Amino acid sequence: MKRKTNIVIAISCGIIIILVNYIMISGKKEKGQLEKFIILNENLVHEDKVYVRQVDDLVAVDLEKQWGITDLNQQIFKIRGQETAEWLCIKDDGQEIVFKEVSVPGFVLTQLEPNVLKIKMDERLVGDQITISNTKTIKAVMSQLTDDNLIDGYVKVSEIKTVFIFSEMYPGLSYTLYYAHSEEGTCYLMDDSGNKVWKIGHELMEYLM
Repeated sequence: MKRKTNIVIAISCGIIIILVNYIMISGKKEKGQLEKFIILNENLVHEDKVYVRQVDDLVAVDLEKQWGITDLNQQIFKIRGQETAEWLCIKDDGQEIVFKEVSVPGFVLTQLEPNVLKIKMDERLVGDQITISNTKTIKAVMSQLTDDNLIDGYVKVSEIKTVFIFSEMYPGLSYTLYYAHSEEGTCYLMDDSGNKVWKIGHELMEYLM
């Protein structure tokens, strides 16, 4: 009888060890799995959080490793420098789209307090560019983005350059504006997503000459 009891105890212990090992292995697999998201009315839904799509001119500067995947098989990445609970980025057919958690305050261009501007001939963030970090110049440019300087109607320009705006408020993000000037020498900044055009001074022109 004692021998049978020992056998039962040994079998029970063996089962417990197997279960413990299974739980540990399962836990490791789950930890490495991608988070599951659902696309609902162009928004991202993850557990109790809803992420809202942002305008195309708000771009992620640097992506970390893939963190999740949607029900449409789109890759979701963390944005380096931003809280994952607040900001995410989807890669869809080569396009990167930024999403913001719905309770996070909205992105306001005129409240950015930029510390760097980068000017390029094209719309890519990589490659040759002119970097402006002069605080006085940046403040002078941003201070002109007011209603008083808005232009109504069509503006004829001779050349357009891309301006990437960086701020320590959003270290992982950049906002895109377009810098242009007319044949007469008038300078403009254009917000494509906001559908706005401001007439500005020649502060940026000095860096392009």
